[in-house]
Amino acid sequence: MILTTHIVTAGALVSALHIADPLLAFSICVGSHYILDAVPHWEYDLASIGKRREKAESRTLTINKRTMAADLSRIALDGIIGFALLLFSSPLGLMNVLSPLFLSIVIGSTLPDILQPLGLLIKKPPFSTVHDIGQAIHSKKFLPALPWGIATQASLIGASILTLLVV
Repeated sequence: MILTTHIVTAGALVSALHIADPLLAFSICVGSHYILDAVPHWEYDLASIGKRREKAESRTLTINKRTMAADLSRIALDGIIGFALLLFSSPLGLMNVLSPLFLSIVIGSTLPDILQPLGLLIKKPPFSTVHDIGQAIHSKKFLPALPWGIATQASLIGASILTLLVV
């Protein structure tokens, strides 16, 4: 899933469950990330990251510095869109972007994707453990971007925004 989907869906879940505790919200958002990643989905490729697929224990990450800026821009835009959608469709209780609850939703819902590549770079716990858990849970089936990949995520984002507006 893309970051926007993770952020908005996690916000809708926290809102629908009427969770006010930031620590509980954070935990639920991390969990929702893994649940969403277990479902077959589309995600954009990152040209700057190459994974050498030898044996699992010797897997490494290679970084292409020429394409890094474009990838970081794509990731940042994705996160900003999710952040903005959550901000502008949230009930008043979540509208303060500096509130611990809002930050718990955004950080908790995206943290697994932030930590995932670190598991390949830093091959020691807890980073390697987080990476291994993510790999075990993540769907091995990916949807093509068109027609289903983008459509399913757009539908999930739309349903989540509707939930945020109604709850």
